[in-house]
Amino acid sequence: MKKIIILLLLSGISTFAQQGNVKIYTLEDCIKIAYQKNYDISLSEAKNNTASYEIVQAFGNYLPSIGFNMGYSRTLNPDAAGSVNVGGVIIPIAAQNPNNYYMQAQANWNIFDGFSREAIYSAAKNNLEASIENSKYISKNVLNQIYKNYIEVVKSSQIVKIMREDLSVANQELEKIKAQYQAGASSITEIYAQEATIGQKEIDLVKAENNLLTAKSILLTVMGLNPDNDVEFQESSIPNFVSDQDIKLFKSNISTYNSALNTALENRNDLKSSQYNYQTAKNGIERANSGYMPTVSASGGWNWSHNEFESFSQYGRSFISLNLSVPIFTNFTTNYNVESAKLSLIQAEIENKKLEQQIKTDVQTAFLNLESAEKQIDISNKSVKSAELNYTSMKEKYSVGAATITELTIANNQYIVAQINKISGFYDYILAQKQLQFALGIIK
Repeated sequence: MKKIIILLLLSGISTFAQQGNVKIYTLEDCIKIAYQKNYDISLSEAKNNTASYEIVQAFGNYLPSIGFNMGYSRTLNPDAAGSVNVGGVIIPIAAQNPNNYYMQAQANWNIFDGFSREAIYSAAKNNLEASIENSKYISKNVLNQIYKNYIEVVKSSQIVKIMREDLSVANQELEKIKAQYQAGASSITEIYAQEATIGQKEIDLVKAENNLLTAKSILLTVMGLNPDNDVEFQESSIPNFVSDQDIKLFKSNISTYNSALNTALENRNDLKSSQYNYQTAKNGIERANSGYMPTVSASGGWNWSHNEFESFSQYGRSFISLNLSVPIFTNFTTNYNVESAKLSLIQAEIENKKLEQQIKTDVQTAFLNLESAEKQIDISNKSVKSAELNYTSMKEKYSVGAATITELTIANNQYIVAQINKISGFYDYILAQKQLQFALGIIK
């Protein structure tokens, strides 16, 4: 059984290839595909693009707006007003040209608006930075999900292989018991007991296989692929052994909880995004306060209108103007805008503090999970050795009639459970490492 476990842990040697009609993905392949096809990542990139155009729009507030329009109209009954009655005297009116043309070009420039456009521009830059940091966080979160689900697939696959091998051994044992029964060396109850044991093992195997299929579907979904694709995942992408030296080295790199927490507060992109959102809220107050201040604008242009499309210099008019607007009373609209902006700032500040608190919880939880996984590795290693010795001893006793089939079944189940616990403990430790790195914002 020990050789079988070693072979299972070392299985999976190909890289992103096709085996028949089944694709085999490595961990690197899964990460690469997720970065290209994951919907959350695609959406965050689209938001970044929109946020960058918001800056361009905000910068446009510093530039003048220029417009041009032209048109044509025609009077359909120009002879309707051919004369006019003045004191009983009919005075004929000369026929009018029914056509009318006009053109207008105008430029408006906002010289000063109470620093509103400065606040808008700063807010646009902060929004872009917040969007970029949020996009980085989403990418790291997707990477974390890839690690988590890939590890789950490999762990479930290892468990399924052990259960299949155990079921095969149990069926072989049943054939031996049947042969012994036919030779009169065992009772029918031993056959029934072994058949019941096999039935339970088959149920456990079905559950394990379902867990494996579920883990594959979830991983494919995170990758942005169809969850019912018939694929396999290379198990050798995940390390199959961790030494005490590796465990100590990882802990030394992470250092203490306080040091790790400082690392998280410096590197968590979701926190950086929240801090930029807080700055955006402060810009909102500056923009709202601009409503109390006067505005200065300038405009200029040229217009022309005539019933003939000619004489532009004669009938054209140019103009310039300078305008000052002072808000004396705005029906408390500005007051409301300021208070609303203050509320947004308070909300942004609270969200920032809540996120800091959540980060502390994430780091603490990740530390505890890592310590628990370290203990599981040590305990499961000892448990496997003890269970293997007990099972070997019980097989020898059973072969000479010194133990019952029930005792052998119990010893075998203990050995199988110990092996599964060892596999689970190892992969839980690998996952705990990744979860801690994600909590610190340094997962790669």
